[in-house]
Amino acid sequence: ATAPPTPQELSAIEGGLPPHTNVLFLCKSVTLASRVKSHSEQLMLPLGEPPADSERLKLDFSAAEPELRAPLFLSSSEWLVLLDRCLPPDQRWFKSEQEEAQFKEAINGTGDGLASLLSHMELAEGDDSPTRSTGDARG
Repeated sequence: ATAPPTPQELSAIEGGLPPHTNVLFLCKSVTLASRVKSHSEQLMLPLGEPPADSERLKLDFSAAEPELRAPLFLSSSEWLVLLDRCLPPDQRWFKSEQEEAQFKEAINGTGDGLASLLSHMELAEGDDSPTRSTGDARG
């Protein structure tokens, strides 16, 4: 059996670019984007890939850098704001960071529904005590 190719070998196969170059993950929720990013980073660490700086990747994307060196994980509202930032300043929909923040809040709501759902699920998973009694308490 042959060993899987190393990141360097994959890079050579792909014309010098790592296989995860110029990858965008778009998720409806900020929480989901964060979770997918976290899992991706955990998978990449054994391959020698350190976690990427998300803010740097966003700046590179907005500046029309030819290559994103690592995957970019965004919620749908972050994606729309990022696309808007790619336009010349006089053509942008959002005229300030405050307007961007208000838009993200309007799209995501005041709370991320997935975040509250996951927090309840994680609490339930971490709690080993029974939620209801199934036996008779009488001795």
